[in-house]
Amino acid sequence: MRSHQSRPLALMLPAGIIACGIATSTAMAGSGGDVSLRELTPWIQDVIKTGQGLPSEMDWNAPYAPTREEAIQAINARPVLSGPELTFGTDHFLIHYTLEGRDIATEDQVAWAADALEVTWNREINELGYPEPPSDGTRGGDARYDVYWTFQIGTYGYCSGETLVDENSMTSYLALGQWMNQVETQVTVAHEFFHALHFAMDALEETWWFEVTATWMEDLVYDDINDYYNYLDDPFENPETPINSSTSIMYGHAIWGHTLSERFGADVIKDIWFKASESAAPAALATNLSVIEQKYGDSWARVLHNFRESMFDLSRFSEGDGYALAIGDGSAGEVSMTTTVTRYATDGEGEIEPTAANLIEFEVTGDEPGTLTVEYTGSTGLVASLLVMRTDGSIEERFSDTMVGASATFELEDFGGTYTRAVMVVSNSLVNTAAPYSFSVDVPEWHNSGGCSIVPTSGGHSQSGIAGLMIATGALIASRRRR
Repeated sequence: MRSHQSRPLALMLPAGIIACGIATSTAMAGSGGDVSLRELTPWIQDVIKTGQGLPSEMDWNAPYAPTREEAIQAINARPVLSGPELTFGTDHFLIHYTLEGRDIATEDQVAWAADALEVTWNREINELGYPEPPSDGTRGGDARYDVYWTFQIGTYGYCSGETLVDENSMTSYLALGQWMNQVETQVTVAHEFFHALHFAMDALEETWWFEVTATWMEDLVYDDINDYYNYLDDPFENPETPINSSTSIMYGHAIWGHTLSERFGADVIKDIWFKASESAAPAALATNLSVIEQKYGDSWARVLHNFRESMFDLSRFSEGDGYALAIGDGSAGEVSMTTTVTRYATDGEGEIEPTAANLIEFEVTGDEPGTLTVEYTGSTGLVASLLVMRTDGSIEERFSDTMVGASATFELEDFGGTYTRAVMVVSNSLVNTAAPYSFSVDVPEWHNSGGCSIVPTSGGHSQSGIAGLMIATGALIASRRRR
């Protein structure tokens, strides 16, 4: 990265803004509410990027969005605490706190943070090999990294970039919400300090990659906490959403990071970050693809498709049993279906967003086993496979993936006997183009059994990801179902 004289990121701040990460419409994190605004960091980064002439990635009109003024305040000024400022130093950090006013933090919280910060530094920098954050000189008191305990509603904490030290590296500081307990403090420190390293490596990178990898890192620092399980409903209810979506689904998409590290080792995430940091231009998704293919010699399409299959076959994740309990009753196949076919013969077609998938379930409707035949026609970039569940609950890739862009015939005998469920997974390996597909499905033994072609059910879906699946026989309804 080219080095030049440090320059502050001066941003206009309206008068009267007094704090960051507060007064949002979001339920207070930790209170049991539905928290969509987990942290202020993505919004801070969005302001920084747009200030550098890059397009915005965040939806500032979302009901859970903070105000731009909150994000700007975090960039332009360090927190001013509500009472006399005290400090506690560790080898690498200087913690700022007060014992008075609304920013009040306890001595226990300070001790929790001190321990978590050093544990995190050791794990992320000494063991995993990420670069130290650039020094801010003596700002905050000395050259150690500054951390503030502050009053926050709706956010666990945030990491704010401050001053560019080269074309894509920034100094930063970290703020923690003073309502948190010890476990929440540990997870937040592991997450937010990784953002400090993001700002050090590639401050202008794609926002989703910031959050996917910071949430992934929580588990590498504190493997037994598994706070990210709380965000898994979103991706499992919305497989039609691209992995690079910068909505709140990006926290649940930490499972993409786990897919990569479990397949290639933890260094793959660092390799992608280092490769991306070679340019100030944000290109995380394209860099994911190039590192997987060029450094690790694997097929991007196959890796992506395996990820989408894994959302049905959770045994492919090392913590899949935990995911099954987090998103359902612990049984296999908990991911939402894009649609469920319940009458034969049936034709269907759909279109899939880049890096997303459709899951089409073919339901058992006959009294006796039959032979399921699926004629699938794919377009450029698409990969398809048929996953089946046996009577013992185990899942097999009964028919392996098609070639990218190819068509295939899937045939399954004893459907409704040995095999109790059949799901066609179609994923789009393209990174910037939606792609269509079509299929015909029949079980001759079950003609005239069942009701409509697809079962209308309730369930969450992504506005961008519902792929417009059309069924030619019966009702033209895009339905979703979790088993």
